[in-house]
Amino acid sequence: MPEVSEATARVFHRMIAPEPARRFSSYDELVAELEGAERALKGVDDVDLARGVRRRRFFIGAALLVALLAAAAFFFARQAQERARSNAAVSIPLPELERQYNGARRQLIAGKHNVARAAFARLAIDAKNNQPLCDWARMHQGLAALIGREASEAQTAFREVESAGQTGFAREDVDLAK
Repeated sequence: MPEVSEATARVFHRMIAPEPARRFSSYDELVAELEGAERALKGVDDVDLARGVRRRRFFIGAALLVALLAAAAFFFARQAQERARSNAAVSIPLPELERQYNGARRQLIAGKHNVARAAFARLAIDAKNNQPLCDWARMHQGLAALIGREASEAQTAFREVESAGQTGFAREDVDLAK
């Protein structure tokens, strides 16, 4: 006989009992016994299956949490490295930045707007913490882009000037703007 539960096997044995007195007296009695065997079987399997499913879900959730924490740690460590690298970068002295700015302006006046645009873009990056020079470089980058019919780059440059606001300016420069 194939593997069946003990309760189901009892029902089968009673159904095929050689003595009629040991067999089920009615169909309803047989159905009631089969349903009881099914309830006993489902109760055991449901508990075992539910426990296994819960355990599996717990381990999957724990593994996902560990992976997420590892990814977050990697992301934040990398950001910290980039910040340290940018802070450690050698800043260009202001007189050199002003010299580069004047050279880029001469290129723009001479009609070499593509060369000037690239020079102003580099200068804006190098002069990031030197206001108002950074904004002037971005503004001139936008002008050079407009002359060169690069509207999207011009919009980006002008938007960066606008979004910079008053941050990075010396107090006396901010007071002059009022």
